[in-house]
Amino acid sequence: MNKKTIDSRTKAGVDDDGYTSKTAIKKAMRDLQALGEQLLELPASKLDQLTLSGPLLEALTTAKKITVGNARRRQIHYIGKLMRAEDIDHIKAVLEGFKREDRSVQKTIDTTQNWLQSLVADKQALAEFIRSYPNSDRQKMAQLLRQVQQQPVNLKDKHTKSQRQLFTLIQETIKQHQTPE
Repeated sequence: MNKKTIDSRTKAGVDDDGYTSKTAIKKAMRDLQALGEQLLELPASKLDQLTLSGPLLEALTTAKKITVGNARRRQIHYIGKLMRAEDIDHIKAVLEGFKREDRSVQKTIDTTQNWLQSLVADKQALAEFIRSYPNSDRQKMAQLLRQVQQQPVNLKDKHTKSQRQLFTLIQETIKQHQTPE
């Protein structure tokens, strides 16, 4: 094959003889290490949901304890090595599911905060909220809203008990509306 001729197989690091280039191997290892670093960011409860081998789980647990640069780098290389034996497609799919779940939770929190600000600032917002979420507890919401609005001006920026309760009530209402029973 002519060196000037570049096709998709050459770009992938595989030539006509089935030889995988050293660069392609190194790139694959870096990808596995990056995936291992993503696993390091997960809490233990989410790691348990993945079907990982014992040595990999142990290496991840050890890596979470290591904070020094070179030792951590070596541990991440070791995690990358252990990742070769794992089902990478399954891990990527589960990680993507976690990301979707996190985005959904963040969207709910953002919506809740927006409604809380609207309800505190505008008295007509309660009627709009009730129209948008007919399953909400109107009486309790009105009571908590009055408590929040009656707070002294210097406490309105702080998260008081009634404001936290109102936030929780709004959040539960929105969640019920998103997942009907």
